[in-house]
Amino acid sequence: MTKIDAAFWHDKWETGRIGFHQDDYHPALTKYWPCLELTPTETVFVPLCGKSKDMLYLRAQGHDVFGIELSEAAVKAFAHENELNLLPATKDNAVRHEGEGYDLCAGDFFALTSQDFKGVGAVYDRAALIALPPDLRDKYAAHLKAHLPKGTEILLITLTYDQSKISGPPFSVPEDTVQTLFGDWCRIQELEKVEPENFRGIRAYETIYRLTVIS
Repeated sequence: MTKIDAAFWHDKWETGRIGFHQDDYHPALTKYWPCLELTPTETVFVPLCGKSKDMLYLRAQGHDVFGIELSEAAVKAFAHENELNLLPATKDNAVRHEGEGYDLCAGDFFALTSQDFKGVGAVYDRAALIALPPDLRDKYAAHLKAHLPKGTEILLITLTYDQSKISGPPFSVPEDTVQTLFGDWCRIQELEKVEPENFRGIRAYETIYRLTVIS
């Protein structure tokens, strides 16, 4: 991630300008996660996890949760607000907070290696792809492709709106972009398209996808 992008997100967390954070589980997560038919022993990877309460839901299903977030402040806030005893440790030059079934890394997504993804059986992406500007999306998808084994399930939630009316993030990610990024290595199933109650005063749609890694 570029220095400008990193500084942008660090500033958001440090100044508390986190309107993208949701105070409850995302309804698509609770509705569609069971459809993936995962065993509780599989670790779930949550890219750009922030302090999302969705991680609590995933843990409650029995999954270990591996998350990565640029801001250590977000990781610490998640532990504090949910009264979790996560102990800091340094691994591969990144700060990780571990315990109670969570392994949350404060670092750069693009620095993750195959060793980090060992044991990952699913990915939950509600806020990663839509947070990345177009010039980083190809790199993001390629990094997942390089490290996720065949059979990995991905629950992806995107947002689509008229990008000419407002600027991101979150950015608009239309269906053809999802096909371009994932179509050559994932089976793509659109589960639902819903209209949020309000998105910054303009019309928008959330689309929920089930992606299955096939190569």
